[in-house]
Amino acid sequence: CLFSILYSSVALSYVAFLTALKGEIDCNIVIVGDFNTPLTAMDRSSRQKINKETLALNDALDQMYLTDTYRPSHPKAAEYTFFSSAHGTFSRIDHILGHKSGKSQTT
Repeated sequence: CLFSILYSSVALSYVAFLTALKGEIDCNIVIVGDFNTPLTAMDRSSRQKINKETLALNDALDQMYLTDTYRPSHPKAAEYTFFSSAHGTFSRIDHILGHKSGKSQTT
């Protein structure tokens, strides 16, 4: 399965979206999209702490055995997909999520 998303609201909306997809998620799923939120502090040039909505999103991803496919291969890379001229910061807000290999899914 391949899902492509573009959201402009907060991370909690992603949690609802992923929860709705939970029955469809298997080891072959790939979710590609503009999440409009960095998933880790490494995904921001400012290294600002991750807010509670993004923490909830990361918890939901963990519970569904989904992972950002980029970050494990590039744990220290400072590469970004968005520049905010208002704040003068860079962020990586576009993500490719895949099923964590080697783990079985439980309901």
